[in-house]
Order: sequence, then structure tokens, then C-alpha cells
Amino acid sequence: GKVHGSDLPDTGKGIGAQRGQQAVDLPPQGPVVAGEAADHQTAGRGAGGTRDARFVQDGAGGTQQVGRMGRDHRQRRHAARAIQQGRCDFRAAWWALRILERGESAQGGLAQAGATIQRALALAQAGQDRYLASVSMNTLALLSQELDQPDEARRWLALGLEQAQGDLLAMTLNKVAEARVAVRRGDKRGQLNAYEEALEHAQRAEAPHTVAQIRVNLVDLHMHNGRPAVAMEEARLALPVLQSFRDLRLERTLRHNMGVSLLLLKQFDAARRI
Repeated sequence: GKVHGSDLPDTGKGIGAQRGQQAVDLPPQGPVVAGEAADHQTAGRGAGGTRDARFVQDGAGGTQQVGRMGRDHRQRRHAARAIQQGRCDFRAAWWALRILERGESAQGGLAQAGATIQRALALAQAGQDRYLASVSMNTLALLSQELDQPDEARRWLALGLEQAQGDLLAMTLNKVAEARVAVRRGDKRGQLNAYEEALEHAQRAEAPHTVAQIRVNLVDLHMHNGRPAVAMEEARLALPVLQSFRDLRLERTLRHNMGVSLLLLKQFDAARRI
């Protein structure tokens, strides 16, 4: 079965195995850390509680193994057979490639990062894992937009959404990616629409932590676009959920934005109490 974890920092540790206890890769335009969600979502999928540690332990070897895969059709077919026969832990290799792509992106090697995530996508497809395939396509959309290839970004988002059909959390991540692409295009309306769709999917998935994370992004968006009252409405819904999950990092971010929103509303005493 599917086991989801949070996509907060890359520790390999999930928050829990029950639906409704997930967090996603959310981030945004503001101070919330971006690009971390799919990872913990995927870390726990598959083999159960021991999967996360195995991702970390197998990371280096998985990267080397996958670096030799996918260079031609014959190798991809060989990889698919190995996965089908249980001789290749493709999810561990996917995770290793994801970590490698993160490092390459952080160092500005966007084209190299794109090639790395293409290999991850080939693995996900060989393993017939639509969730990992969708996450890979979302990442390719973000990289394409960073490389000033908006048509490619749109194409990857559409393909990612197609792969995500039937999985509400995968659809949530796709819409978060769409919002992040919209940020880079300066499309504020598209950003808002995508986050609102992500919020709807997360609510239907009964994933309260994910819902709260999306609300944190919406708070930041509304605050920076002259809607501090709306920002406060979202913040008051998100805060108790973050507290219940002991998500101190996002709670600090949210309290900061609440303080700014209250100052914009000229509610100075309330802002001092945040």
C-alpha cells in the first residue's frame, strides 16, 4: 500500500503512515522553504516503516547504479526487467537521484539537474509508479521554467497532472508546482488559482498538515498583494493545525506574517501579542 510522509526538509523521516498526517512540498514566493514535499511523501511509499532508512543508506549506490541506466532503450528495458524481478529497488534509486538533483539545482546546474530528474522519471516509469512519475514531471516543469522554457514547463505540468489522476495527494503536489511556476512567470492570478485548487485536493484527501502548509503559502500571497484581512483568515485556520503537528518552523513563519498582516490592518496591539 501507499505510505506517505512529510515533505519538509530532506531528512528522510516521514511524519506518519496514516492519511491525514502528510505535509507537502509547498513553497512559495515567501519565506517558506520550497521544493521539499514530494520527497518525504515518496520516502515512505512501498515497503513500510523501514523504507526511509533504506533510502538514506542506499543513496550513493543507487545514484551510481542509475547513472548507468536509461542511456538507451535497451538499458531502460533491462532496468524494467530488473525492477519487475525484484532485483532493483527503484524507489531507493529514485530518492538518490532526487537528492542529487537538489544539489545540482542549488549550485545552479539546472540543465544537469534536468538530466538527473529525467533519469529518475525513467525509473519511475519502468517501475510503473505513477506517483513518482508525476513528482518527477512536476520537477521538470519547475526546471524548465527556470531555464526560460515556458512551453516545456506547461507541457510537463500537464503530463504530471495526467499521471496524478486518482491520487489526491499527487494532484495536490502538481497544483503546488503549478503555483510555483506561476510565481516565476509573475502570474499572481494563476498562482492564487493553483494554490486554491491544491487546497481543495488536500482537504478532500483529509490531509490536515498539508492543508495548513498550503494556507501558509496563501497567507504570504494575500499579505504581499494587499489583502491582509484575508491573510489573517487563512492564518487563524492554519495556526492550530501547525501547533498540533508541532511544526515549529512553519509556525514561526506564519506568526511573522500574521504580525505583518496585523500591522497592515493597523491592529498594533494585536501585532505585538503575536
